Amino acid sequence: DTTSAFASALGAFYAGAKIAHVGGGLRTGDMANPFPEEGHRTMATRLASLHLAATARARAALKAEGIHPGKVEVTGSPIVDTLRKALALEAPIEADLASWIEGRKLAVLTVRRSDRLGEGAAGVVEAIRVLHDRDAALRWALVLRRDHAPSDILRAQLQGLERVRFLDRMPYPVFLTLLKRASILLTDAGGILEEAPSLGIPVVLLADKTSRVEALEGGWAELAGTDPKRIQQAFDAYRRRWLAPRAPSPYGDGHAAARIVAALRRKIGLR
Repeated sequence: DTTSAFASALGAFYAGAKIAHVGGGLRTGDMANPFPEEGHRTMATRLASLHLAATARARAALKAEGIHPGKVEVTGSPIVDTLRKALALEAPIEADLASWIEGRKLAVLTVRRSDRLGEGAAGVVEAIRVLHDRDAALRWALVLRRDHAPSDILRAQLQGLERVRFLDRMPYPVFLTLLKRASILLTDAGGILEEAPSLGIPVVLLADKTSRVEALEGGWAELAGTDPKRIQQAFDAYRRRWLAPRAPSPYGDGHAAARIVAALRRKIGLR
């Protein structure tokens, strides 16, 4: 659903080339949320002749839009493939950080989108202050961006809290090592909802809508927006059942790439 994906699809359309859309069928139903991704993926769907959907729900969304079922393959998400490969690298986090969280419950927060967290950063700050003060056993790792308005607000207003660490964005395998140690994740990003279930980590999503509805249905994620009370309620709901079993990850088994290649080979007539 990136700009580059849509631009590539449009260029292929002009050139008369066949288009296969990986990750087809993700939808919120709101062209403004997420913006511009919902527009990109909706327009790419109209141009594609093969739709490689991660889940059965994505396939159903395409069918509802009039896409012929014979043009859709459910493959799982290649994000899970990447996750498995990155986990195998076993990239270490810094020794000081590892020592700081050793034997502690850990909450990780990531910030990516200005459109979701821009005006709502103050609400996130309020929620974290309350949750931090209420549980002395919980540590907070905040993975923030540089020169990014919501991240700057979080840094400025949460500075001085004794159990909070501010971390710069890090290489993906290192971030996964940190995330594996977390009991809960708070984030404004959508794609990470495909990774968290594979790691067994519940997510409080700082958004009002998501195209990864399977994560909500499986009990892996709760929508909280940026309202501090909703964030606290979602956090508390998970805290009461951190060790409770949940549904298996709905995003595949880490072999999506092989299924995608097989679907492409069938499409172009290769055995």
